[in-house]
Amino acid sequence: MAISRMLHKSISHSIQVNRLSPEARLLFTWMIPHADDEGRIKGEADYIKAVVVPMTDWSFEQIEKYLEEIANSKLINRWRVDEDWFIEFVKWTNYQHIRPERFKDSVLPSYSKKNDTQLATNRQPSDNHLSTQSSQVESSEVESSVVEESAERNISNKSFADLYKKIRIEKKI
Repeated sequence: MAISRMLHKSISHSIQVNRLSPEARLLFTWMIPHADDEGRIKGEADYIKAVVVPMTDWSFEQIEKYLEEIANSKLINRWRVDEDWFIEFVKWTNYQHIRPERFKDSVLPSYSKKNDTQLATNRQPSDNHLSTQSSQVESSEVESSVVEESAERNISNKSFADLYKKIRIEKKI
């Protein structure tokens, strides 16, 4: 587990994040440094309370509500395997770049839309610290230089950055 994580300044311009309640926003950002190198964390409300927000007066029920709110906003995938809950940050590799020599495979299961019990990992390639991303940019969703949606098409981070620059130039943002 890393000691620290990057929190990109674009988070303050994110439509998805800003639609959250202030408490859910805080919980979302505070979970980031506790995630493993693949953007996963245990997802039980009592674990989140103990590890992420131990000094708040939030109940387990409130934390559960905030986690559901974050999951409904599609910022995280949250699923259950047997009796255990897990969380995976949807846009993790867009903002977290881990050097290959420091990268540690997750011991937590990977999220799968087809089968929530899948245990495969989405390990970063060892020859390049910039992993391949599934990204699709919707230029109509560009606001304050933030690309809100990414999914479906495989392109590298460098290609994503080039495409993002092109959109910024076309939209003059």
